[in-house]
Amino acid sequence: LLPALMADLGWQYLLSMGVMDAVIVFFTFRLMKSRTPEEGRAAMRGLYISATLGLLVFILIRFAGG
Repeated sequence: LLPALMADLGWQYLLSMGVMDAVIVFFTFRLMKSRTPEEGRAAMRGLYISATLGLLVFILIRFAGG
């Protein structure tokens, strides 16, 4: 939120990071409510994948000049 307030990044940043944050919150709740190690591993995998994809989107936005 701070980079957008400082006018360093645009609405693309806010949109992509907002989606990524929502997905991370979703998988965090799934991890906290997991009852088996398999459920926990699936939630952790979701967390890692969503964070990685969010980082890649951020990098692509920066390279695209957004």
